[in-house]
Amino acid sequence: MGDTLSYEQALKYAVLGEAVFIIGSGFSLDAYNHLEGNNKLWLSGKLASELSKKVDMDDDSSLDIVSQEYIDLYGESKMIEYLKDHFIVSGYADYYKSLARINQLKVFSTNYDDLVEKIYEDEQINIDGLDIDCDIRNFKKEKYVFHLNGYIRYLNDCIPDSFKLTHLSYNNTDFFNSPWYSYFVGELFAAKAIFIIGISFNSDLDLRRIISDD
Repeated sequence: MGDTLSYEQALKYAVLGEAVFIIGSGFSLDAYNHLEGNNKLWLSGKLASELSKKVDMDDDSSLDIVSQEYIDLYGESKMIEYLKDHFIVSGYADYYKSLARINQLKVFSTNYDDLVEKIYEDEQINIDGLDIDCDIRNFKKEKYVFHLNGYIRYLNDCIPDSFKLTHLSYNNTDFFNSPWYSYFVGELFAAKAIFIIGISFNSDLDLRRIISDD
């Protein structure tokens, strides 16, 4: 059994760029979109719950079913507009700014939102926002956010299969056959510390499979 890694040691590895962050919806709890009222970003499951109200389905309906129903009723462009309204970040709590102190930040996110990218932009620091459709040969390996389920800023005229939303996209396993999968596993093995923040392994089966297997 190896020595236990203290939180302070893990933070030092993070600052040195020798750590990996895996984040979920709980990480973005104190971030906000531009909408009026209660405009905090949603936790896992809230999107499905809100969409179900708009399509007159049961509140506990799964996201892949209600999102497809919403698209069938209102169209894909309305779905994209709805997602951008709710997941493009316009503000966040001050404590998030400390993240920008990490010069070599490596993040794998299950979130659609652009919180980490927004934080770095506000501090005038460049960081790559990525998804499976990006060319693995063309990014800065010392600083990036890879969105495992799709990235909100890349939604334009249509919702690609790589954006995990509808039934067909949730069944898409292209990630596991892409070079990004091998890169992700390699980063986990190479990291001296791994931070897992705000993740629900009950709702993200792909990530649970990766972590438990590797």
